[in-house]
Amino acid sequence: MRDYGHLMKLLGKYGNESMKNINTFHTDFWRKKKVLITGHNGFKGSWLSLLLMKLGAEIYGISLINDDPNSLYNK
Repeated sequence: MRDYGHLMKLLGKYGNESMKNINTFHTDFWRKKKVLITGHNGFKGSWLSLLLMKLGAEIYGISLINDDPNSLYNK
């Protein structure tokens, strides 16, 4: 895992303050991006897939077979 603390010190920004300028939920950022989601038919993966599709991303998924009839993926 990389430590970007030295970079933040150089920029003079720390913690959450440095993240305010990064807007990853902006539609233009995700539009036409190809995203691979592992476990896309599970609880978290299915919600992430729905969110990214709504933002315009092309979703590709890899997961195990899910036979649960209550799964969001199977509805």
